[in-house]
Amino acid sequence: FPPWIRTYVLQPYIVWASSVVRHRSDVVFLTYILILFTVGIPNLVLLFLHFNWFQAILQWALITYFVGPYSILLHNHIHGRGVMSKPWALVDTLFPYILGPMMGQTWNSFYYHHKHHHVEENGPKDLSSTLRYQRDSAFDLALYISRFVFLIWFELPLYYIRKGKLDFAFKFFTWEILSYSFMVLLARVNFAAAMTGVVLPFIQWRVAI
Repeated sequence: FPPWIRTYVLQPYIVWASSVVRHRSDVVFLTYILILFTVGIPNLVLLFLHFNWFQAILQWALITYFVGPYSILLHNHIHGRGVMSKPWALVDTLFPYILGPMMGQTWNSFYYHHKHHHVEENGPKDLSSTLRYQRDSAFDLALYISRFVFLIWFELPLYYIRKGKLDFAFKFFTWEILSYSFMVLLARVNFAAAMTGVVLPFIQWRVAI
């Protein structure tokens, strides 16, 4: 950046952002949130109001770029019990519900899957484990991805039931059904916008993550 941008834009922003997040290192996560709220959400709303393919491709490119950073943001959000300071706790609570559908996330799915993943640590009972698959087999890879994409809504609640965590099973299943219902509702509003702006990121996230 030119010196004047660093002096009059970047540094003041870092000072302000450091007062908003819990730790100075979380400024980058706040930046992700702000970009997605100020660019991604308005663009997605415009797609539903007046769909066009050029804008849809730009939206897809933005979401694709932020899939990795957003997953790291959610990971830190879970382990750190948030990334925002106490005065901004409401933002901490709400942003995953607002950004989630746009980013391909069903509500709270990352949290409940991540909890089980850390308990099982890629062992035989881990639903993300690759132990049962031949890693250099295209067929096994397709089977592994398909199982996660199409059956996790059913298998993860069963896992929690077996573990005696009925509340986790109920909450995850309920949030999944609500998320799928929300996608259907959006598709009834504008099918093309829902498919490109919500469903495609959902498939992309589950295949990639």
